[in-house]
Parts: sequence; C-alpha cells; structure tokens
Amino acid sequence: MKRLFIIHGYNAYPEKHWFPWLKEQFPHIPTEIIKLPNAHAPQLEEWLAAINEAVGEADEGTYIVAHSLGTQTTLHYAMQQQTLGGIILVSGFAEKIPHLAELDNFALPINDTHIKTIVAKRTIIAAKDDSIVPFSCSERLAKRIDATFITQETGNHFMQSDGFTTLPIVVKALEEML
Repeated sequence: MKRLFIIHGYNAYPEKHWFPWLKEQFPHIPTEIIKLPNAHAPQLEEWLAAINEAVGEADEGTYIVAHSLGTQTTLHYAMQQQTLGGIILVSGFAEKIPHLAELDNFALPINDTHIKTIVAKRTIIAAKDDSIVPFSCSERLAKRIDATFITQETGNHFMQSDGFTTLPIVVKALEEML
C-alpha cells in the first residue's frame, strides 16, 4: 500500500505554501502533511520524533515530499530506515547554510551510501535563483545521493511568498515515482 507524507520546513506549517494543494492531487493515496513542532525554533530530535510518530516504520510504499529544512530532516529519518519507496526534496540540502546558523543542529553527516541503498527513487527540485538555499547546495546533494535533479531557472524557494500555492513539477515527479 502506498502512503505519502509531506514535510514542511523552517517557519512553515501544514497549511502553508503548496502543501494542501499537493495533498489534494492524490486522493487515492493516504496522505498526511506532518506538523512539525516549533517550526520557528526547530530542533532535529523533535522533528524526527514527529516524523517517526506519523510515519512509523517506512516500507517500499512510503513516499515523502519535503521542502527546505524538511529535506534535511527527511534524510536523517531515512538513515534510520531499512527501505523507502521514494523521496522528493524541494530546495533540498544536507549542509550548513551560512546565513542560517540557527539551523546548524540539522547539519549532521548523512550516509550517502545508505540513502542510495534504501531509498528506491530520489528526486531533488531546485531553482537557480533560490535566495535561501543556494542552488549549489541542492546540486551537490543531488550528486551525492545520485538523485534525479530537476532545475528551474526561477522559482526562488518555492514558497507562498514567491507565488507558489501550487507546484505541478512535484506532482509530475511524484507520478513518475508512483
């Protein structure tokens, strides 16, 4: 059985950006937008606990779409699993972001080999004009985990404030995975 989980990022919540719209695009798949605690002062341990509570043990039918800081959290969650059907990381990164030192506690090492072994399908989506997560960070992560890398010339950080309450490119990528 396929299951879809949507994981928000820093300063976000389930009703923000394109998350509710994405959930509506897959009515035939049980989908949950996970509410992560303290989104304005996130702690990795708290976010992982929330994901573990919502998802439980992942399997080949478990798919995750994550945005921004939720992408790093997703990678840490995946490191605790034996298998995952697929992940889509929007504005994904797995390193410190210089202008966001308050998030350095999320920048723990990722075992790239484990991610490539247990996550069957991996996609990263990034915009070249992202002002929050440098495009080069997403590009490096895509290479590290051998992910399909979908680039957009514009889109900034794919937030509501950037004009994104829908994100069809994610639907297309997810449909290809499923």
